[in-house]
Amino acid sequence: MQNERLGHHRFVALGQLAAGVAHEINTPVQFIGDNSHFVRQAYDDLFELLDAYHEVLFEGSVDAARVDALRKLRESVEVEYLREEIPSALQQTLDGVGLVAEIVKAMKTFSHPGGTVVPMDINELVRTTRLVSRSEWKLIARFDLDLEESLPLLQGDPAPLRQALFNIVVNACHAVDAARPEGQFGHIVVATRRHEESSMQICVTDTGGGIPAEVQARMFEPFFTTKPAGKGTGQGLPIAREAIEREFGGTLRCEVEPGASTTFVITLPVPGVER
Repeated sequence: MQNERLGHHRFVALGQLAAGVAHEINTPVQFIGDNSHFVRQAYDDLFELLDAYHEVLFEGSVDAARVDALRKLRESVEVEYLREEIPSALQQTLDGVGLVAEIVKAMKTFSHPGGTVVPMDINELVRTTRLVSRSEWKLIARFDLDLEESLPLLQGDPAPLRQALFNIVVNACHAVDAARPEGQFGHIVVATRRHEESSMQICVTDTGGGIPAEVQARMFEPFFTTKPAGKGTGQGLPIAREAIEREFGGTLRCEVEPGASTTFVITLPVPGVER
């Protein structure tokens, strides 16, 4: 029953995520198309000029009228402008292709059904979560990573932990959006760190103004939500904590600075280290 509930919530989250990811892909695809049209037109213009040079140099006499016509054609083609803009357009196109590839790779990783115990790179999981949640935060918050690169690999099924972290990040985005002054950006930071010898932590901090004490007391209750109808199911945090505890023997807790920030701390045991 618990696995069915987790699977259903994950399916709903993926459906919500799909629209945002589609928008994220559409943006680089748009400027890939625009730049490709620009380069194609530049190609036609430059080869028209090259053919004119060839005609003057090899297929007829060089007289003042032809030289003047060639000069005017060169001015209309704007060679100096194209010399500067074509490399920039090509680099933007390559960057756009790279971004689409990253988004698709991250989405494939996130949507993998799981069920297999494998070595997991916690930092890579955090990077993937940041990328696939970009549509949630890019217009409302700066999203920084503070990753300790020497963390050991974690053994387990990545799917529940990916889902748990995604739920927490989306909640952070909603909190920031509700609390930020109009026209200003909030701030989200996800940090990883070794915690003592026997565990490591993922910490998600947001400037969403903190969580009131009465909400803290109930936020891990199934179906409890402070969001308007249709905006939240009250299952994200309970399922996140359940997955972390059941699948990894870890913990999920919350640290609040009233009126300022909230930090959700995921603590995970380090494989092979006695506690």
